[in-house]
Amino acid sequence: MSYGLPFLSSRKAKKLLEAAISADEKNAPNAFALYDNAAKKFNLAKRKNPASIAKYEKWERHCLERSLELRKAMKSAPAASRGNHQEACSPFSPPSNKIDDSSKLSADEIAVLRRSSFINGKKFVPFFPADASYANLSGNGRWKDSDGILDLSAKQVKRLAGWAHAEDYIPNATVVNKVSPRNVTQTLVSDCSFVSAMILSAGYENKFHTQIITNSLFPQNRERKPVLNPYGKYCVRLHINGCWRLVEVDTRFPFDQGGRL
Repeated sequence: MSYGLPFLSSRKAKKLLEAAISADEKNAPNAFALYDNAAKKFNLAKRKNPASIAKYEKWERHCLERSLELRKAMKSAPAASRGNHQEACSPFSPPSNKIDDSSKLSADEIAVLRRSSFINGKKFVPFFPADASYANLSGNGRWKDSDGILDLSAKQVKRLAGWAHAEDYIPNATVVNKVSPRNVTQTLVSDCSFVSAMILSAGYENKFHTQIITNSLFPQNRERKPVLNPYGKYCVRLHINGCWRLVEVDTRFPFDQGGRL
């Protein structure tokens, strides 16, 4: 999630990983080799920098796993299609969402959407596939939401010990481990309706294998599953006030006195 590349001391590892991601996004046949080379550099970096060994190990594993995925995909692909540069769906790209002329909105409809984009003093614009692209989700260092941390209730503040990036507390962090209504708990979340919607959505996705939750989290890999972003920036697609809207988030969560998120 947040092991931002500029925080890593190995410039070569950083450049190789960026090259691998770029090649992966373009569906280039040499992407797996670039991931392999980046993994070697991260392995070298962790031996030279014992204090940062955990960060380097995570990125070494990320590179090796992605390389293995690409190798398997190449082996399973028909021979005639190998090397063809089709529309890429990289770990940082959303599904395509082409809109034909019949779906264009009128000026009045656009005006309504613009007015309804402001909720509780914050702006939530309509979602477009480019919002979940590599270009939008990359950056310099670990990204932080410009809106800052969420406002908490008095009860929540009383239990609060501080804010931290989730991946700094969770070993081998993943974006989604298992979608299940049993994994949704309310605890100190004051909005019962939102929690109920999450439980119902998770139950529906789990039972009918329809990606309601996971299909709205970005970045994604080729299997349309949410994946870690080294820059710590993620976007969520939520249907609010009549259309799909963009919600950008970082990985900061509140944690209590016992260190629990």
